[in-house]
Amino acid sequence: HPELAPVDVREAARALVCHGPADLPWQNAPEAFANMGLGYSAFRLGPAQAILIAPPKGEAVVLQSVVVAPEARGRGQAVRLLRALMAHFPGRTWRVPVTWPEELAPGLFRALGFEREALSQFQMRLALG
Repeated sequence: HPELAPVDVREAARALVCHGPADLPWQNAPEAFANMGLGYSAFRLGPAQAILIAPPKGEAVVLQSVVVAPEARGRGQAVRLLRALMAHFPGRTWRVPVTWPEELAPGLFRALGFEREALSQFQMRLALG
């Protein structure tokens, strides 16, 4: 896709800080991506940005984060970005870490044809005091 552009991982992490949920698991937190930039790549397509791990030599691509500017949500921008990224990395298997909060994008992965793996994770909270 001609509009797909690589961006600095720290820029994509800033977008996640500004427009993403505040209570992400530490494995998906913007601070983790900003501080562990080695191995991560980030891309932008319009108002959507993604952080991923895309090793060379045809290995699986691991999607770490997708964020869409609030004013552009609900218009298929995340699907558009991920389709462009799949075309950019043809023939690769795509994975989403089990730490990805499902409530953030309930229909996103279904729309792209992703299949659920057997492994899943529950988020739990404990009120102290």
